[in-house]
Amino acid sequence: MEFLGLSFWAVIGIVALLGYLFLIGVVSSVVFLDNVLPRIPPQIETPERIRAKHVAFSEVIGGLEPIKETNAEDFEVLITNLATGSSAGKLDDVRRLYNSGDFIGAISKAAAITIANPKNVEALRLLSRTLDRIGEYERAVIVWDELYNNLPIDEEIATRRIRIRYSLNEFEACISACEQLLDSKINDLLAYEMIGKSLINLKKYEDSLPIWERIELLSPNQEVASKIDRLMFTLNKFEDLILRISERGDVQELGLDDLRLLSRAEMKSQNFDPANTLEKIAVKTQDDDDWYEVARVHFNKKRYDQSLIASNEVLRISPINEKGLQLKIRTLMILDRDLEAIDVLKQLKNTVGMDSNLLLKEAALNFKIGNFSEAEMSYRTVWDEQNDISAARGVIRCLIREERFGATIAFIDSIGITLDENIVVNKLHCLYKLQRFEQVMIVYERNKDLIQKDPKILRFAAMAQKSMGFLEKSLSLWHKLLDFDAERLTANLAISGIAYDLHDNEKALFFLLKVLDEDPTNESALWLNSQIDIREKNWDGAISTLTQLKLEYPTNIKYWRSHISTLYRINQKELAEEIFRDAVEKFGNELEYKTQLIELAEEFLWPDFARKLCVEIVKNSSERIESLLQLVETYYSIGYASTASRFAMRVKQLDLESFQQSEIISKLLNLLERANITLEECGGNAFWGQWDEEIYNIQLVAKAIVLETATERVGGNRSKNMAMVSSSIGRGGAERQMVFCLNNLEQDKNIEYDVELFLHSNSNLNLETTYFGELNKKNLVINTFGGKKGADYINHKLYPNFKRWEELIAHVPDSHQNYRNLVTMYYGFLEGDYELIHAWQDLTNVIAAMAAMMAGVPKILLSARSMSPNQKTMLHMRTAGFLRGAYNEILKADGVVLCHNSEAGAQSYKQWFGMNSFDFPVLQNGTNFEQLVSVLSEDEQQNIQRLIDWKRDRLVVGTVFRFVPEKQPLLWIDIARSVLTSREDICFVMVGDGPLFEAAKEKANKLGIVDSIYFAGLSKSVGNWLQEFDLFLLCSSIEGLPNVLIEAQGFGVPVISTNAGGAAEVVTDGETGFIVNNYNTTELANKIIWAADNEKWRKDASKKSWEGSRSMFSVEAMYERLLRLYDEI
Repeated sequence: MEFLGLSFWAVIGIVALLGYLFLIGVVSSVVFLDNVLPRIPPQIETPERIRAKHVAFSEVIGGLEPIKETNAEDFEVLITNLATGSSAGKLDDVRRLYNSGDFIGAISKAAAITIANPKNVEALRLLSRTLDRIGEYERAVIVWDELYNNLPIDEEIATRRIRIRYSLNEFEACISACEQLLDSKINDLLAYEMIGKSLINLKKYEDSLPIWERIELLSPNQEVASKIDRLMFTLNKFEDLILRISERGDVQELGLDDLRLLSRAEMKSQNFDPANTLEKIAVKTQDDDDWYEVARVHFNKKRYDQSLIASNEVLRISPINEKGLQLKIRTLMILDRDLEAIDVLKQLKNTVGMDSNLLLKEAALNFKIGNFSEAEMSYRTVWDEQNDISAARGVIRCLIREERFGATIAFIDSIGITLDENIVVNKLHCLYKLQRFEQVMIVYERNKDLIQKDPKILRFAAMAQKSMGFLEKSLSLWHKLLDFDAERLTANLAISGIAYDLHDNEKALFFLLKVLDEDPTNESALWLNSQIDIREKNWDGAISTLTQLKLEYPTNIKYWRSHISTLYRINQKELAEEIFRDAVEKFGNELEYKTQLIELAEEFLWPDFARKLCVEIVKNSSERIESLLQLVETYYSIGYASTASRFAMRVKQLDLESFQQSEIISKLLNLLERANITLEECGGNAFWGQWDEEIYNIQLVAKAIVLETATERVGGNRSKNMAMVSSSIGRGGAERQMVFCLNNLEQDKNIEYDVELFLHSNSNLNLETTYFGELNKKNLVINTFGGKKGADYINHKLYPNFKRWEELIAHVPDSHQNYRNLVTMYYGFLEGDYELIHAWQDLTNVIAAMAAMMAGVPKILLSARSMSPNQKTMLHMRTAGFLRGAYNEILKADGVVLCHNSEAGAQSYKQWFGMNSFDFPVLQNGTNFEQLVSVLSEDEQQNIQRLIDWKRDRLVVGTVFRFVPEKQPLLWIDIARSVLTSREDICFVMVGDGPLFEAAKEKANKLGIVDSIYFAGLSKSVGNWLQEFDLFLLCSSIEGLPNVLIEAQGFGVPVISTNAGGAAEVVTDGETGFIVNNYNTTELANKIIWAADNEKWRKDASKKSWEGSRSMFSVEAMYERLLRLYDEI
């Protein structure tokens, strides 16, 4: 048989040979692969294959325990233990056992072979592989280390040692093994990767980063790049990471993973905005959560418009996305698009249903848009259902915003939460607003333990003590508040304010400077600083501070007013007008400020400015009726009834419906009706340019009071009580006369009256600067009137009596406290049940007379001094334009008498009132001459001694007055100069202080006569100075009955005076002095020179002055006349 030409046996031989060669190849391949790829030995499938994970190694090989640090095995012990119970054999036996799944047998056989032949490397490899295979890494690595120590390193040994140590979390050992691998130069990449991973596991991120950067240079790939990115993020290398990612290409081209990591880094960085990257992510994914992140970032960056756009994208993709709806609501609220926010809130309610959180959000929204009642309902619902304290606080906020302070207190008491400092503070706030100051103190005492949590508890107690008049107690509490950093500024300011009220300017300034050191632009502190400077007559300092206030807070007209007023006080009228023009230029185009400027112009008696502003408001406004109504309100609010009526008439002519519906016009008509006067009678001519004499609110209120009490003040059984009323007890002429009267009444046992005194609540009672110390206070009851703005008059026990007058006197403006003074006087007079009220000085006279008539007082005596107010300075008139009209109405009432201290003054009032036939009784001043000489302080003694040393043998011409415009101190300097040009034997002395003191000194210096004039300054020891004078010079433009002329003559000093006020009534011309009928400098100087040259005349005049003044103007004579006046009323 042949095949391809070969014999049968030949074919058989060839097949046999090929079969042999194939078998040899297979066997060789298996051995070769086993040597070259030894990590996982070949396996054979058996029906019941034993897996490595099923091998219980420690149970099969007896005596072995898991290796720990404390019982680590060495190689010899390990091999001995592993070989237990097995005999040496061949490597094929090991492979057979391994492939059959008998791993334990393979291990024991391999160990036994190793013991029999320690140089059998292949047995060791098979042993370590099998241990590795069944997870006995601790023992496997011992064998691999033995191989490493005895053989040239190869890749399997190196990688096995590294990977096993990494698997065992032996990262330091793994790193050492990797370093050994690096030394061998077998697989640097693997070594670096395992070092990098080990360092990460050891949290040595700083060390790991450069390793991975090295790996990236060796084998750049996405996994390595990602490792580096995350390491940089972990190490807060955000800006480096941002730069690294950006270098990969345009943001638009980056993948989502890169974009997300970039956005996270940008969020962490202070210098990058993640919004753009987040938006790129959202555009790519069109995922609502990604758009939400965009919206959230914009919101946190306060880019609310962009946040809203992104929120809309969230809701476009998922209209019921709760987070998106929540964020949109918050954004709309911030953008003040509250109605839209409410619509979105409704969507949210439809989506997730109404729960307490949504109710709270709904309440917050309603609160924000001013729907306090609806907000309160929502808060109450949450409180009632869950007792959520935040809801209770919400109810309280709503009630407070509605000024329902009583309801707030009731709610707080009902919920029973007593240890929450926020709620306690709110209760104190409400009690303080209701002026329940004693209850404030009770709540404070109960909650002292909470002060550390909220020191405002202490603050309210301090405020309450001040409001009750306990200033020292208040100061003590404010000093305690200094211990709290958050309250220190407020406390320092409050202490300064109380010290100012107590007229302790030094202390006030000390604490005020602490405030200004911390907050140099603090508005309240700067304002108080300016008022201290004004009181101290530091005019430059006051003007500087007021100028700063105008710069810092230019829209507060109060600072412009004070600046102008201060300039008037120092006789800088032109500069005052310039300041007003600046204000007009700055604010004149804004209606709100233009009306305030009108008030300012009227107050400072600049009617032309006011009229011009009125015309501009109406002619330049697109809403004429609205402008006219604004002018009605402006003039009504400052008490100018006829001007308000004039503008109301214009409204009536142009739009009857607006006239009828206007609330302010309704108030005005109510006033006119009570005063029995028509709108046309009050307003006069309604056309431009026709401005009749003003009729004031107070004048009409006074008229109404007179009409309504005409029959009520007659008869009746009243107590024999009387009260004197004065705005102050400072060292002025009227105050001195009042003190004389009070002391005599107190000492007179024959009178029937029990005498009391009413002083304004802000009165200075300093013994050094007032007559308070000279009052006989043993049996004198001292009451106060005035008080704080916004005081609660409704809860007064006499409110039922006041209710009748409440609507009428609401027409009295509260400027300069007229309203408060009127109400508090009324309550005081009604409670005192007085038969007689005796008031002093014009403004107090008018308000006291109105209050006394309302209270049914049958006898009212009003004491005026000096000349009529229209002859005085603008400072006297600017706050009292209503006086003339009010006096005219008041004096029509029975039982009301106005007296004066001089005939000249009485005549000036008659002319001012237009009542030439009216009889004004005169109550001339009385002087206690003995009290004018006092025991001098050391400073005063030194001052007078300096004068004595300075004057030598020269004749002294002196004066005592306040340095104010009506006393004409600059003219006095001119007269002195005129005398001094020809006489060196005469010198001049000026005693006093005031706004023009520095101006007088400056003028004397410029004229070169400052060395001949002694500026003594302020003194309360007038008599001691008068004893050093030879002649007395007074050159006033306005006077009443000049006390100082009476006093000078009482000390035997002849006087030379201008014919001002009642000067001629106290000086016998030619005998006790000279009266000059004009302000001629030369004539007045000549009188001085003549008197200086006529020593005999001076002696005679001195004697007559002494005798005449002390007999005519004694306190006793004045008191007798006073009692006659009381009887004649």
